[in-house]
Amino acid sequence: MSADVYSSLLKALSMLDMGDITSYPVRASAAGAIAGLLENDYLPPEWLPLLEVVAGGIGTEDEETTSILFQLLSSVVEAGNENVAVHVPYIVSSLVDAISKCIPHNQEPWPQVVERGFAALAVMAQCWEDSMPEEVEQNESGEKWASGQAATARAFSALLQQAWLSPVHPIVNALCLEGEVSPPPSCIDDSSTLLRYIVRSVTGNNVILELKVSELLLVWADLIADWHAWEESEDLSIFDCIKEVVNLYRNFGLENFIERRMPSPPAPPVAQRSIIESIAVFVSKAISQYPSATWRSCLCVHILLHVPSYPFETVGVKQSLAITFSQAAFSRFREIRIKPCSLWKPLLLAISSCYLCYPDIVEGILEKDEDKGFTVWASALGNYLE
Repeated sequence: MSADVYSSLLKALSMLDMGDITSYPVRASAAGAIAGLLENDYLPPEWLPLLEVVAGGIGTEDEETTSILFQLLSSVVEAGNENVAVHVPYIVSSLVDAISKCIPHNQEPWPQVVERGFAALAVMAQCWEDSMPEEVEQNESGEKWASGQAATARAFSALLQQAWLSPVHPIVNALCLEGEVSPPPSCIDDSSTLLRYIVRSVTGNNVILELKVSELLLVWADLIADWHAWEESEDLSIFDCIKEVVNLYRNFGLENFIERRMPSPPAPPVAQRSIIESIAVFVSKAISQYPSATWRSCLCVHILLHVPSYPFETVGVKQSLAITFSQAAFSRFREIRIKPCSLWKPLLLAISSCYLCYPDIVEGILEKDEDKGFTVWASALGNYLE
């Protein structure tokens, strides 16, 4: 019975408009019903025909239909997982083209069709990563997977360049002023997933240049520095991306990561935040948010201070990060120190990470924020370690 229903729904999903009569209600109902079947563990006899209908309809129909097809595609990929992974590289490029046509040229928030498109791409990126063979470089399937990884990374980079760099470039190139217009912070969670995918696909400095990784990271870091819509499901992808970005810098180096290049004349030499400085703003804000954000941000404190190699001329940046992090962590600790709780651990250890870098400076910060503040921190740390 389910197979017959599914077959009828698949036909309804691909129904075309008849003259002036729209078939959107039929397509929308079919998409919702198919998603319902998948959620109830119904698996299609073949995945490719479903993918062809869904992906083939994206961008060819009206924006409302494209939106529901993106939503259905996310459900299909999540349900099919390894059964659909092999088709991901072939679908991504057409999806990127469809999304690109819907991104507004102004600074308005993105429409629903773009948000659902980014969500579908994020699901597909995770699906492809999950399908990675154990030995990527030592067999034919591994080489094929690496080729697919590179192709999808190029497509994701092209999309993010249009979404993030195009709105900024005209003003930067003409003026290079500090007040440049940035893209809207739409889909920051799914965009972070795509950016993380791009970063993980880097195999050398030539790929960093080809995919414009440094340029994308500068915009992304500025976006998360101004992030205020704290929500655990969205913030997780940002934290995951931060870790990958630090690893990228450690392995290959990265322009504008610790210090940002001054703009070329005749633009005024206005100092702007580097990638790590903008990330640090996000992390310091996250320390005071919900509990899991506190844990993740305190882990990032250690990663940002101790994993990268800071050249001698950039020690001022590292010192600035340690000051910012120790102030944020101690302020949060003072709010919750009345009764020992699980959040003591990440906060006390985050301060410790800062203290290991600049003991005199951190001690001075703790003493300034509270009388005998250093003793308060040391005593709490000692009690915790007992």
